[in-house]
Amino acid sequence: MNFHHLLIVALILTIAYIYSMIIAPSLVNNQMFSKLNQLHESCIIKCGNLPCNISDRGNKYYIGSDKNADGCYVTFWGMTHFLLYAILGYLYPHRFLEFSLIGVLFELYEKRYYDCHDTMDILLNTAGFIAGAYFN
Repeated sequence: MNFHHLLIVALILTIAYIYSMIIAPSLVNNQMFSKLNQLHESCIIKCGNLPCNISDRGNKYYIGSDKNADGCYVTFWGMTHFLLYAILGYLYPHRFLEFSLIGVLFELYEKRYYDCHDTMDILLNTAGFIAGAYFN
């Protein structure tokens, strides 16, 4: 990966971080952004017959909100993990180990500093990367 590509990846990951960890939480109690907040706290795949207890989710999963993600297998944020890693897999299909390490380290960071982690994100990162690499 040359310097230009490294800058692109750093920019993509920085934008994702700023939006998810700084901007989105700051909008939680703002009535102007209530529809956007509903999206942020939406459930994409409900547990239904799926076992929900396979994921270790932080107590403050939705930063700045009292809502929890109980009964939800894949949240909006989980879907964004899948999409981000699909893009990375498409652009850089031979960098699976590097991006997997970044994903695991970020989940550890979320757990340590925000308690908003979700181990399901690691599975979604992997699935997204594989899907992106496949379509490349």
